[in-house]
Amino acid sequence: MKFGRRIQLYLFGFFLGGLIVWFGVLKDRPGDPLTSWLPKNRIIMQLDTNVMVVTKLAECRMHCQGITPAELKEVIKHGDVNFSMSEVHATPCQKYAVEGSTKGGHKLRIICGACAAETRILNTFDLAQKTDTCNSCK
Repeated sequence: MKFGRRIQLYLFGFFLGGLIVWFGVLKDRPGDPLTSWLPKNRIIMQLDTNVMVVTKLAECRMHCQGITPAELKEVIKHGDVNFSMSEVHATPCQKYAVEGSTKGGHKLRIICGACAAETRILNTFDLAQKTDTCNSCK
């Protein structure tokens, strides 16, 4: 068998195997099927799909900063996990800092607790503000 024919058979098999993997494993995954297995995307998917519970501190800060629950969901769905500010070994829930911008113009950092059945919004920060104006929230 000539070398060119071997390459053709190899590429055909590789392509056929790729199709089987795509339709058998990756097709029905939520989000981007090619990157959904990465740590950032798995955490975002977990935070986004769980029930959201807002703590009293976060609710006070949201009211003070003019942040809506829809903006929280927007940042959690499309934001980036800042692992250097996260506490991945915290108990009982791991804490993740999710950062992103909203359509309303807020640049936010949201501290989320990733519990088994819920996402706890622990704190919110408007990164555009130089000083913290929510001193009444404790």
